[in-house]
Amino acid sequence: MKQYRLRDYVFAIITIVVGGQVLFNLAFSLLGLPYAISNNMLPEVFLVLAGYAVLGALVFAMMRYTVNRYLQKDTLISTALTLPLMGILLAVGIVFYESADWLPIAISIVISALYYAFVYIKKASWVYYFAMLYVDILAISVVLFDIQI
Repeated sequence: MKQYRLRDYVFAIITIVVGGQVLFNLAFSLLGLPYAISNNMLPEVFLVLAGYAVLGALVFAMMRYTVNRYLQKDTLISTALTLPLMGILLAVGIVFYESADWLPIAISIVISALYYAFVYIKKASWVYYFAMLYVDILAISVVLFDIQI
């Protein structure tokens, strides 16, 4: 097991959280692009997209120059992995929205458990566990606070 400094842990966590948030917001903004085009709101959308691009570049630069080089690849992959993981959990919630409340939560727990088992079997870095934990916390927040997407 590689030894890292506290700084490496902190900046890897910050990269995953902020980078994941940028990816989620960027994806939802791009999904809203047809609506913006039909309602002549393109300048506002491009301003938002430019803001996300700048924030993403800052996060990448922070990670690139502060995180241990052995941890950089895993941090980037796990950050990019937060978007499809959140997409899967949101899709489960959307598909089973009209069913009983426990069903989408149970399916999401099974999906998360399978991911954790896969990462454990592969003996992957701790950042992959943290990325899924971050996505799980966001998905639970969406359910608990009744956030409408």
